[in-house]
Amino acid sequence: MARAVRARRGGGRRWAVALAAATLAALQLAGGTHADTPACAPLRRKACRRSPDCKWGGRAAGCAVAADLCDAVQGKRMRKKCAAVSAVRCGCSLNPEKRGKCGTCAEIKPEGPVPGPSPAPAPPPGGAPAPVPGPGPAPAPVQTNGRFIAIGDSMMAANRREGESIAQVMAEKLGITGEDVARGGAAVLKSKPGEPARPGVPAKPELPPIPTQYVDDNWAYVIMNGGINDINGPWCGNGDEGMALVDQIVSADASSGAYVDIVKQAQANGSKVVLVSYPFPTMPNKGYYKCEREVTELTRRYRALAEGRDGVGMVDSSDYMIAGDVTFFAADGSHPSAKGSEAVGLAVAALLSA
Repeated sequence: MARAVRARRGGGRRWAVALAAATLAALQLAGGTHADTPACAPLRRKACRRSPDCKWGGRAAGCAVAADLCDAVQGKRMRKKCAAVSAVRCGCSLNPEKRGKCGTCAEIKPEGPVPGPSPAPAPPPGGAPAPVPGPGPAPAPVQTNGRFIAIGDSMMAANRREGESIAQVMAEKLGITGEDVARGGAAVLKSKPGEPARPGVPAKPELPPIPTQYVDDNWAYVIMNGGINDINGPWCGNGDEGMALVDQIVSADASSGAYVDIVKQAQANGSKVVLVSYPFPTMPNKGYYKCEREVTELTRRYRALAEGRDGVGMVDSSDYMIAGDVTFFAADGSHPSAKGSEAVGLAVAALLSA
């Protein structure tokens, strides 16, 4: 008997939710708007969170009309759902309590109107040819989307699962959102071959080179590192083979190379670029400790590339991950610990806000 009563009650609740949702849909078809649609109030939490028009405010507030489509995003996997809104451009704010989690989903509004083309000059009376206009004022700066993209290898990606990667620390400090797409093991000049599955170990797909991580868009900031997975090999510290790889990443005069191409592309999109070098020395006899010549030269070329271009900066991790201090390094002695990522991330944020 009690089971039958509970079943009837559950059916009554489902009927009420369905009726409220149908009422809301009917009002929208009749031309109702967010401001004048009262049908959110009857919805319970689950149905309210699923509605594209309503927002759950807790037990006390109940279900209310959301301010807009972005404001209606809520629940689990909020960052993914926020990015999936198609009618408007939405972005997540940073969560002050849980680093790396989405705080609130809000509409990303453009920084200002995009100027249109100037009208062609009208011909003067009498049919005489119109005068050729002069050079005029400088073109308006390229409008950016206010977001960042971070590309690179495991140094950039370290501590990301905990919400404490270099880019995540930088973003939290600046109060911005973006895409941290760096991949551990990625190289600049080549793909890393995949590995077949082994007992208890799934197959690993091929890892594309770092330049393919960059998405051609009008990012406000591009944060990038890379190169150690190209130069760290048997040739490291033994002759010119390692230096030849450095040449392909950034040439000696910083005028060409795979990373120079990305910097040029980012600048054309109006982005500010920060190059992040590797810490050296590492902890004793750890990681890429044999690559002193190559890493030191790559760092010099990063700096030359930054100094030769407007809107491009460089953060030398060696200035912030103190050599010999184990607290700045992970257990492997070369990757940054959470403390190391924080130190470098805050340096990147300081450079961008200067």
